[in-house]
Parts: sequence; structure tokens; C-alpha cells
Amino acid sequence: MEMWFSEFHTPDVKHSIRVNRQLYSKQSDYQRIDIFETPEFGRVLTLDAPDDNATFRTTILDMQTLMNQGVSTLVLKTGKTSTTLNLTLLCQGQKPGTRVTLRHLGSSAHLTVGFRGRRDLIVGR
Repeated sequence: MEMWFSEFHTPDVKHSIRVNRQLYSKQSDYQRIDIFETPEFGRVLTLDAPDDNATFRTTILDMQTLMNQGVSTLVLKTGKTSTTLNLTLLCQGQKPGTRVTLRHLGSSAHLTVGFRGRRDLIVGR
């Protein structure tokens, strides 16, 4: 039996990734956290927030640590939108202490790296 992770961009658009196995799953007070092993992207970290508005804050060092553990893709899902980030592209040329903020406001997504907006790093939008 095949297992798939799907993120819905609109009611008519869905992005799916074949999953070899689920490595981790936890429900916090704010979101569901999963790590999947996939044939295409390696390890994928997903954050699924039930509200339409969510903010994910981290640093480049944290993203590099995830990459060292084999995670190559981050997915943030909320009720109205889903955003995929390629961690290699995100970390490329950045200092470890650089702050990263990914914010979902309704159906829009905003990525800030340092003090610059970086819509170009959002995959699949």
C-alpha cells in the first residue's frame, strides 16, 4: 500500500509526495509535526497548523541542523494555504544566525530571511 503526503494549494490544486515511511509524528498545542522519508526529497519536515494564520520562526543554523539530520524540505500547512521550502536554497549564502520567518495570513504566504522578503524561495506557489 502506497503512502502519500498531500498539501492543498487551492480547492483545485494539490501537491503530493510519495512517502516511504513516517519517521516522527507529534501533535502540540499549536500544530501537528511530522517527518517523512520520501524517495524524491529525502526527509521532509511538515508543520500543519489548524488556523488560517500561523508563523514559523527559526534561524539558518536550525535549518542547517535539520539538513545535517537529512531533512531537505520544510512544509508549513494552514487551513487555507500550504508552503514548501527547499532548505538548501534557503540556507545558501546565509550566515548561521540569520533569522527566518515564514508567515501565513489567510491564503497568502510571506517569507523573510534576515530583513528581506524572499518569495523567490517559496516552492510550488
